[in-house]
Order: sequence, then C-alpha cells, then structure tokens
Amino acid sequence: MRGRPRSVEDLHPNVRDQAREILGQGTHQGPTDYDKEQDLLNEAMALLRSRGYLRNTRENHALATDRDLMCVGWYTHLDKPKGNKDQLPDLVVTDFHCDRCLHAEAKLVSHYKPGQKQMIEAGAWVEFRTVETFDEQLTAWEV
Repeated sequence: MRGRPRSVEDLHPNVRDQAREILGQGTHQGPTDYDKEQDLLNEAMALLRSRGYLRNTRENHALATDRDLMCVGWYTHLDKPKGNKDQLPDLVVTDFHCDRCLHAEAKLVSHYKPGQKQMIEAGAWVEFRTVETFDEQLTAWEV
C-alpha cells in the first residue's frame, strides 16, 4: 500500500494494536464500561422526561415559562465537562424553581475519580447502578 493509510486496519500488523490503543479503539470487542454507563444515564434521563423533567437549556426554559408546557423540574447531564470535572456528578436534577437539587452519579465500575466517593459518602451525591435505584432515589427526593 502506498500513501497515507485510510484506517487503522490499513496499518502494518506490527503497529496496528498500538495505533488502536493510541486512538482509544482498543483491541476488545463489545461495549466498554463507559458505553454501559452512558446507556444507564440515557435510561435515567428518559425516566426524568417521563416524569415531567426537561433538560436544562435556554430553549426549554423559554418554552416552560412562555407556554403551558408541563415541567416539574430540570435536569443537566454533565457529559465530559471541562475544568473541575472530578467534582461534578453525572446528573443534576432540580425542581422547577431550582430551589432544591439532587446530584446523581451513575457508577457501573468500582473506580472513583478523586473526590467522588467522598461526595457520595458525605450524602452530597447519590450513586446509582440501575435505573430502578435512580427511580427510588428520585421519588425519595421529590417527597
């Protein structure tokens, strides 16, 4: 093959695995722990939408305040935040007026980033490993 390779598969076998690791593609098959955690977060956000929560965006705020759109509260999904990312949970749920909030961390692996376990142990965040657990935590927080 001449010229620039079009994909990792076009590389010489001696460097193919190293290139996959550098590019974060790995040599394993199937979903990663990150993919599974994202699926759990998507299920949690679907549950929030089914209960009347809207994603916290300028557009949704305008819709909820200008019209009779049913909104019991807001949620923010902090996906790969920049800056102080270790001290931010995956989901922040607030009531409509943002007077109360629930910080929720989806956790499918036992590895914690610095400060996460301390926030959970201190009761500042809740941790969930299933959408059913998140549903129970949300219900308890809403009361």
